[in-house]
Amino acid sequence: MASETHHILRLLYSVVPCSRESPIAPQAPSLATMKASPPGGTPAFCRQQRAAKAHIWRVVLLTMGAALFFFTSVLAAPTASESVKDTQPAPSEHRSAIVLLRAVAYDSALSESSGTGYNLAVLFAPDDTASKTSAERMHQAFRQFSRATIQGRRFKTMLLPFSSNHELRREIMRAGLDALYVSPGLDSQLGEISAMAREMMVSTLAGKETYVDAPGGGVSIAAVAGGKKLRLLIDLRQSRAEGQKLRAELLRLAEIKNQRGDEP
Repeated sequence: MASETHHILRLLYSVVPCSRESPIAPQAPSLATMKASPPGGTPAFCRQQRAAKAHIWRVVLLTMGAALFFFTSVLAAPTASESVKDTQPAPSEHRSAIVLLRAVAYDSALSESSGTGYNLAVLFAPDDTASKTSAERMHQAFRQFSRATIQGRRFKTMLLPFSSNHELRREIMRAGLDALYVSPGLDSQLGEISAMAREMMVSTLAGKETYVDAPGGGVSIAAVAGGKKLRLLIDLRQSRAEGQKLRAELLRLAEIKNQRGDEP
């Protein structure tokens, strides 16, 4: 028992310096000194012992607090897998990307123009989280076909926040964009985007039915989820205004809006 007590005292004193001037822990008192002291020990020894215990409790409490903060932060924060899952395309979005890329491949005007690539920008509202998330999922869906070609042109996709028609025009020219996919959340800007597409002769695509034949102008082609199947909608008037020459084989498979195809 005496040797046990002596060992515990050594451990206790090893973590508390004797004074600020000396960083070396003091030697623990001998058992003889302890036995000769009053039951409570010498005043100096008691003060050192209380200081040592207080220090140990501070370390324990700080460690527990740090551990609690860490685990609270981990539990409160979304995991990496959840963040990745949010941007993964749903099966319907994957099918939509396939249908839209196959649809633009039926544009005879592509063979009449110069260029070696087919560049598509996925537009979204930068101040709308839902719009950005939807755009990221469609961007991932389109990226799965980054090695595909459309009428011999290498396909490439990019994300593009829509801020103004001026910025959109500049990006169309800079990146040589051939098509714009309009994500949900751009309802109030749809008319501007549609007009810019007609001016710059750029195809417009979407996944919302209301974006086709919209008041003030909409997109030319949309692939809309309807149960287990996708519906292909084409606004022929907008399509021709964008410079598309869609083949009859495609038109027979689609629901046509504005059959006459007059200028908007």
